[in-house]
Amino acid sequence: MCATGRLQARIRLTYGNFLGKERQFSKAAEVWKPIVRPDHPEELLVRYCIALYNSGQLAEILPIAANIHGQEVPEKLADIFASASEGLNNLDEAIHWLKYLGDIYGNRTDYLVRLAIDTFRRGRRTNFSTGRGTK
Repeated sequence: MCATGRLQARIRLTYGNFLGKERQFSKAAEVWKPIVRPDHPEELLVRYCIALYNSGQLAEILPIAANIHGQEVPEKLADIFASASEGLNNLDEAIHWLKYLGDIYGNRTDYLVRLAIDTFRRGRRTNFSTGRGTK
């Protein structure tokens, strides 16, 4: 007999938590994927994104981040979004999330340093219609 509905979700949640504690992040992400709600920044989404990040599946995180733009996001989740974006050299997105972290959770030194480094790495933008640089 197969578990269905809520029982299946509860089993997936519990088993994924176990896998995460055992540092089997890729398997944990696979187990959680069917029950995670990518448009709701809740604890399961945070754990799911941590598992994706720790298993090197950075590209899987970016659509979740894009889907959540404009919502209130837990600090850990915003940090994961910024880190994944940095890891994929999506510096505009990384800068967005680092600014969000500073605005909402305070200007912690590590966020400010990462923001400065990413801004430097991105470089000065040129507006080709005017020939002038933009910041």
